Amino acid sequence: MINFDEEFPKESIKIINNLIDDIYSYFMEIGGNLEFEDIYATVFPEHMQDDEHSAMQDLKTLHSYIRDRFSHNLNPLYEYVLFNILYFVYDSSDDGFNVGDIVSKYLTDDIVRKLDEDTLRILRDIETPYDLIGIIFEDIDFLDVGELFEIYKNQPQIVTNFSTLI
Repeated sequence: MINFDEEFPKESIKIINNLIDDIYSYFMEIGGNLEFEDIYATVFPEHMQDDEHSAMQDLKTLHSYIRDRFSHNLNPLYEYVLFNILYFVYDSSDDGFNVGDIVSKYLTDDIVRKLDEDTLRILRDIETPYDLIGIIFEDIDFLDVGELFEIYKNQPQIVTNFSTLI
């Protein structure tokens, strides 16, 4: 299970991980019908898109993190990959891959009794994978790591000077 917010009740984290699993499975099903570089490779940083074996192993590991019962904090690579999977499924679907009905399925009476109104509102407002991006990721700075690293390589004083201000 991916841990994305320690303040979120465990029941809601399970629901969101179930949604991620459904979206991930859909992504893998689509990709299974195409060449590696057409789908799977596109969710990885460019420098990793040529290593099919490693990428498929990372996808498998990410899937196990989503499905198992242990709490996992994602490293920046897995955040990047998950973000791109969610965005790919959202962007490539005519309706944004509506998951509202799936959320309703997971909101059983027993679960609803355990959750507060704010958490229920957040869960009920999830309609697409794009909505999940706003919940799962506190920020999306991992998308800019390459650019930030280039700035550091070319002008390290910017990063060094900035860190003394903090």
